[in-house]
This record gives sequence, C-alpha cells and structure tokens, in this order.
Amino acid sequence: MKSAQMTPIDFRTLAKKAGSLYTLPDIYYRLDELIKEGPVNWRKIRQVILFDPALVSRILRLASNEQTGADTDNTLRSITSFLQHIDMREMRDLLLAAVTAETFQNISPDLLDMEDFWYHSVYSALIARFLARRCKLFLRERMFTLGLLHDLGLLLIYQQFPEYAAELRLETERANHNLDSVERQQLGFSHGELGAALFEAWRLPKIYQEISKYHHIPSAAENFPMEVALVHLADVAASRVEPGDKLKNHSIHPDPWAFQFTGLDEGDLQVALEQANLQFFGVLETITPGGLGIR
Repeated sequence: MKSAQMTPIDFRTLAKKAGSLYTLPDIYYRLDELIKEGPVNWRKIRQVILFDPALVSRILRLASNEQTGADTDNTLRSITSFLQHIDMREMRDLLLAAVTAETFQNISPDLLDMEDFWYHSVYSALIARFLARRCKLFLRERMFTLGLLHDLGLLLIYQQFPEYAAELRLETERANHNLDSVERQQLGFSHGELGAALFEAWRLPKIYQEISKYHHIPSAAENFPMEVALVHLADVAASRVEPGDKLKNHSIHPDPWAFQFTGLDEGDLQVALEQANLQFFGVLETITPGGLGIR
C-alpha cells in the first residue's frame, strides 16, 4: 500500500460512536426486555409486535420463505400461530434481520457497492440457516441473522475511512492476503473486530460479537465454535456467487477445521447454494424493502 500506515485508532470508541449514529429501533429493545423478563407474556409481546404490522409481515416472510407479501388481515390472523411455533429469541433475531438494512441505508453507494454487500449478506444468511438445519442445530433463524450481519464491520470501515477502504481492497488483491490480516496491518483492527464492538455497543447477545470477530478465523473462536464455523462456511460459499468483485477481497478457501468440526463437506456447501438460489430474491426484497441500495 502506497499511503502511510494510519495512526492507531481505538476501534471500540469508534464503534460506540457508530452505535449512536446507527441505532436500532425501539421495537427491538422493547421485545428484548420482554424476553429477558420471563416468563413469556404473550399478550405484551403480541402488542409490541403488532405495533408495526408491515414489519410483522416482513418477519413472517423471513421465517416462512414465502415469496409474496401478506396483507394486514392475514398478518393479524397468522401472528398468534406464528408466536406459538417460534422461540422468542428467534423472533427477536428475525426482527433484527428485518430492520438492519434500513438502519444503514444512509451509507453512500459511492463508498461501497451496496448491491454486492446485501447479495453477499443474504446468501450468507440463507446458507448459514441451511447448514444449521443440516447439523440439527437449534435456533436456525438465529443462524440466518448471524449470517446476515457477520460483515457489518465492513460498512463502518467504508463509512469511516473511505480513502483507505479502496486501498485495503487493492492491497488484499495484490498480495493475495486475507482481508483481516491486511486490515490489522494498516488500521490496527479488522472489520470483524469493529463489527463485534458495534454489536457490543448495541447490547446484542455475545454470540453476535463472536461471529463477527472470528468468521474469517473460526478455529480461534473462544465461544460458540459451531455457530462460528457455520457462518465461516456460509461466508465462503456466498463469496462464490456474489454478482460483483468488490467484496471478493478475502480468501474463499474454507478453513479445514470448520469442515472437521461441523462434519460438513463441499457437497453440503453445494446443496446449500442450490437451496439458497431458490429463496434468494424473495428474501432480498424482504431485507431491503423498496430496494435499499439495490438496483
């Protein structure tokens, strides 16, 4: 990289500032508080969720993979049945998935090709959910959201350091290095670490921090190794199908440890990709209503 190395930055402070700039909606935290209170108060949870029927419709679509929208009446009739068949933690995670794209809609597409970003994120989410089912893992909808959000730190790097972001990508391609290692050399931290700090600032469950921090180096995960390994494999598989090359800036080779730990293989990734292709465009439209950055 031709430019001088940046002055070391306290990425946790940066993440706190970003956490104030990009805030999650109140409905997420109201639902989170009700879940933590326990036991589940269905009446209160239903009231919170139905405060925004359009959002509920999107959540139902994410859970059911339906390709057509639901009108308000259908949403109201189906929500009780839906609540009875989904873990409330998964409900909270799907809510998080449904609102994240809107949270970051003000990031300029001139800084990052948002089409590439959400293509990759949605494919990662669908593949992670399929692999979780393959491994008989509980809370598969959580795996969907973990896959969707694993690269949010990239958005912050492009937003905060646009003049360095392009150079990071070029250096990664020139030296054929993992993006994580180039970021640490030039910035002093990786997008995974920055994303983890953002999730901490948002007060999300610790599993989100682990996924962000270790999805490129899954064998280093301190907690939730199965979930980290699955998102790593989903990230690898998704990188093979994204439409452009702006996010193809890290090694697409899976960590052999992830295959060994999960018991999965390349055949499983191929089947996961095929399944994701069937669901992709309907889920993309749900995640990015109105085409946020998608052209």
